Amino acid sequence: MSTATIYARISLDATGEGAGVERQERECRELCERSGWEVSEVLVDNSISATSGKLRPAFERLLESKPERIVCWHLDRLVRLTPELERVLELSVDVHTVAGGKLDLSNPAGRAVARTVTAWATYETEQKGERQRSAHEQRRRQGRPFWVRRPFGYNMDGTLRESEAALLRRAYAQVLEGASIAGIARAWREAGVRTTETRNKPEGGEFRPTTVRGLLIHPRNIGKLTRSEGGGVHTELDTYGTWAPLVDEDTFRRVERELTRPGRRQAASTKRTGLLTGLLFCASCDGAMRVFSQTQRGKTYRYYCCTKRCNAWPREWLDEHLSETALALLSSPSFHPASEGEGITEEVHAARAEVERLRGLVGELLEDRREGLLTREQWRTEQAATTAKLAEVEGKLEGLERGRGGLAVDKLDREGMLAWWQDRERGQDGRRELLRHLFGAITCAPRGRGSKAKPDRSLLAFERNGWANDLALRIITPSTGEGDPEGE
Repeated sequence: MSTATIYARISLDATGEGAGVERQERECRELCERSGWEVSEVLVDNSISATSGKLRPAFERLLESKPERIVCWHLDRLVRLTPELERVLELSVDVHTVAGGKLDLSNPAGRAVARTVTAWATYETEQKGERQRSAHEQRRRQGRPFWVRRPFGYNMDGTLRESEAALLRRAYAQVLEGASIAGIARAWREAGVRTTETRNKPEGGEFRPTTVRGLLIHPRNIGKLTRSEGGGVHTELDTYGTWAPLVDEDTFRRVERELTRPGRRQAASTKRTGLLTGLLFCASCDGAMRVFSQTQRGKTYRYYCCTKRCNAWPREWLDEHLSETALALLSSPSFHPASEGEGITEEVHAARAEVERLRGLVGELLEDRREGLLTREQWRTEQAATTAKLAEVEGKLEGLERGRGGLAVDKLDREGMLAWWQDRERGQDGRRELLRHLFGAITCAPRGRGSKAKPDRSLLAFERNGWANDLALRIITPSTGEGDPEGE
């Protein structure tokens, strides 16, 4: 009995259940049964486009198997591009289709028909792409959402999905309170929060730090239109959409600067295990200090140390000392934190305006390049200079705003800060942000080694000099550390 190989393909399986290719296979089997052919093999490429350039494993297997004949639902299920058709023609076998009849590829007339059908299929694909691009551009001009899949926090019609929007708003606040992106992602996973559905994951996936970060810095959340540049990169346009913003623009920009600032000082690990992780830096190597542990004579000691092991400080002593210092500051009548209005100086306003101007200039340069007003070399030169200046101004603004503390903390008076510190729901992340507000980065000088190398407050340097630093020195006289492995 003659044999036939069935090939089935569908570009997009929206449900992931393979219903489209199952229908193709069933109708192809019926054709084989009517024709008296035995089905030797069924090859399926599910949810793979024939024009995307992606490898089609089943198609490659078909070419390697050298079938007696090929049966498919329509020729465009088998090929849609001329180069792939030429590979099929090399087999010199008949192609039988449910919707289009037989194509005899062993003679010139059959090959000419196949090439004609494929040429029109290619034309149809290109026309479809042009129509889609035109429709996308029209929706962009009208400010309408045109999301391929539902973004987290929104419904497809642009209305807010409040259960997810609330999580994002809380995440913005947590970042400004000192929480790590990894910690936010971990909390969402533990709570069973899933990403929105995708082609391969109809139930959504688990949140990872990169996913959360991408969500928080997406201009969509303030109602801004974007242009996709591929690879998950989105260029912000100077146009607002018709959908509701999820967060206010000031909060968004503060978080965006925090998460994207070039040269941002970060802890060596994304997992925060100590109260001061992310705040402590080594005076010798400028590296971030994180928690390490060491066991001696059956007892485990934990200490802050940089990765180069320049020096180590007992974790318990530093945590307690800085906590006591913060509480003493907040309990002192001499402590009067600046109000929000006092904290925002003319210099901060000027730096913010310059950042916005430079961001706009980056977008304008890209538009000029797209319109052919700049050569590639001119664009690269101008883009590099503008980006470098933007990084410089953003760094300056970050330093100015670090002096004011986080957006949430710097609105509080002394009693509010004290309540913030004691709020159990804010936990360690909230206390860390308050310490950052009071002291900024804390640089630890080496303590030396040996039995006399006890912790000493004079070896600590606070980034925020002035009232907080001086008052802390007057209020607290630290005790020496005990149980210090480095000092034994």
